[in-house]
Amino acid sequence: MNMTKQLPNAYEVEAALLSAILLTPDSLYNCIQLLNYDCFYTKKNQLIWNAIITIHSNSGVIDMVNVFNYLKSNNQIEEAGGIDALMNLTTEHHTADVSGYAKILYQKYMRRKAIEESQKLIQKAYNQGNDIFDVLTNTKESLFNVLSPDVSRVNTAHNIINNNLNHIKDNIGKYQEVPGLPTGYEHFDKRTGGAGAGWLMIIGGRPSMGKTTFILNVAWNAYKLFDKSGIFFSGEMSSKQISHLIMATESGIPATEIKKNKVSKLQLECMFDTFRKQQKGVFLIDDTPNPALSHILAEATKAKMQHDIDFVIVDYLQLVKASGHASRHLEVGKISRELKALARNLNIPVIALAQLSRAVENRPNKRPQLSDLKESGDIEQDADVVSFLYRPEYYGNTQDDEGRSLEGITELITKKNRHGETGTDLLFMNKSTSSFEMYDEDGQCAVPVEKYDRRLTEMQDTNLESIKDKITDFDGDLLPF
Repeated sequence: MNMTKQLPNAYEVEAALLSAILLTPDSLYNCIQLLNYDCFYTKKNQLIWNAIITIHSNSGVIDMVNVFNYLKSNNQIEEAGGIDALMNLTTEHHTADVSGYAKILYQKYMRRKAIEESQKLIQKAYNQGNDIFDVLTNTKESLFNVLSPDVSRVNTAHNIINNNLNHIKDNIGKYQEVPGLPTGYEHFDKRTGGAGAGWLMIIGGRPSMGKTTFILNVAWNAYKLFDKSGIFFSGEMSSKQISHLIMATESGIPATEIKKNKVSKLQLECMFDTFRKQQKGVFLIDDTPNPALSHILAEATKAKMQHDIDFVIVDYLQLVKASGHASRHLEVGKISRELKALARNLNIPVIALAQLSRAVENRPNKRPQLSDLKESGDIEQDADVVSFLYRPEYYGNTQDDEGRSLEGITELITKKNRHGETGTDLLFMNKSTSSFEMYDEDGQCAVPVEKYDRRLTEMQDTNLESIKDKITDFDGDLLPF
């Protein structure tokens, strides 16, 4: 390895970005959440950036004079290149794309950190006294920290509310029934508003309730019907098995027949036609068995950066491993907290399946409760929505009180909804084709997900023109705080 190579950097980009901030201080807000001191390669630019950030943190005015005075008072002016270097910044370097330049600098920083961690890995790998699994795990976690910048989320209540009010003003007279990620099941989406950005949604159930089938249907519906992109972590089933379920859902051919290759030429041609259609999004499958938490966090973050994914799905939570905990209870608690943090950091929903304890089997009423979540009460605490799948026929209940068949009937029981109402929605499970269908308004007839009312996900008029006229002169600066 040639250690004399200069580490990746972009001096001209650094200089242009600093120049833009000095000339237009408000442009700092386009990069302050991404960049830090180490993102600048040259020492003098690091010092100038630090001066700018310090002045900003003390509510000072960012300009050439204040930056110079700060550097001088801290005996750093010579190390920063002197007054001439400061003057040259604003006369020789320019950019209007501060956010774009910030991304370039962060990527250069990522490269430097990757090289640094790789060198550490080599040294640790040579040391026979180190546990190689711990070495690799720690290296992966360090690289994940580089992938997930420590973003500042501090903002004033004035700015936050002002932004919200302006959004409402821009869309006054309109409303959106399902602003979050649509699942393809109308009644459930009306109840939750869809899986919202930053949410952790838990779908629980005992074995054989159809958890994997349901969550895979949710992911595929979002991808196929609503052009969403996502990543599906399957800790239990292989990607080939997952693909069999998707093929069964789309073709109507039982998954068992597809697995055995019992497919006619006509059926095969129909499937080719179905899957030949290009979707706008991407659907990623990671079938790492019993994945480590660090693996999920790193791969999801990478998928967000590369494909701008709209959702993350984990099948299932108790299969995920997080090292360094004295008990499984603490480990599962750590996993649920980190999945919630992942949703917040990526600003997309994370939907995770969860196994339930055997306590369900010991009750006359087998419908799940929040206390049945297996191995940790933290799951309930961290989740925005907790819903359970329950199939009466599994427990020998073949007819309801009115003598109607309960075959395939599945209750989607929402026990916690931080943003709306709780309650039960009916689904119909077709076990042979690995698919769930929704029910009509009266709960009498199963309806294919293709019949989903797309208007629920769109802005709709409410005929509030009189209100709109009254707020056309809204000025957010008049907020009393």
